[in-house]
Amino acid sequence: MSDFIAKQVDAKAKAWHEAKELIDSVEARGGVWSGEDEAKYASLTADINKRNELIELEQREAKTSEAIAKAAVNFKDASVSDNESDILRKMAMGEMRGHEFRAITGSSTGAPVPTSFYNEIVKVARLVNPLLEYATVINTASGENLQIPSQSAFSTAAIVGQGSSIGTSEPTFNAFTTLNAYKFSALSQLSRELVLDAGVDIVGFLAEQFGNAFGFAIGDKLVNGTGT
Repeated sequence: MSDFIAKQVDAKAKAWHEAKELIDSVEARGGVWSGEDEAKYASLTADINKRNELIELEQREAKTSEAIAKAAVNFKDASVSDNESDILRKMAMGEMRGHEFRAITGSSTGAPVPTSFYNEIVKVARLVNPLLEYATVINTASGENLQIPSQSAFSTAAIVGQGSSIGTSEPTFNAFTTLNAYKFSALSQLSRELVLDAGVDIVGFLAEQFGNAFGFAIGDKLVNGTGT
């Protein structure tokens, strides 16, 4: 069990015990729920549901990462000296001018091996924007527009007698649909003290900030659009 899941399990258990104590307290008072009791119970229930979603999502991500790792062939990590938090702190101190966080691909399969920081952002973004969990993700080389073909009718089948000729049935296509590419950006400023504080999970903090920012922004555009 990962540390993340362990924390969620502990938080879920704490909320569950608080909810149980609240129910016992209400029953001891004759079973009459006050507005404050109902609000607290609703909050605890929402917290439990949230923890369940986080645990389920983390487990799915772990299975996906494991499958991707098994698919990668001849992959060798050339540098494992610094983790993401160390890299960010070195950049803040001026010891490092910059660093690229990117996915590495296996030499023969092309299967991506993503960095942990990237996964954290997507994980949080999916929590605040469920559409990202089920949407089809299409990658482009340079952000160019995509021409997407679509069918208006499929081939059809029919019962044909013995010795009879089989008629042709070809699918028909619509005009191309153009998908435009848009860039979503976010910038977060951190104090020097916060970055250099070894007790602060910088990677987790930034992942939560950007994950929420991207998740909400993309969700708004997917649901409401721009009106054009």
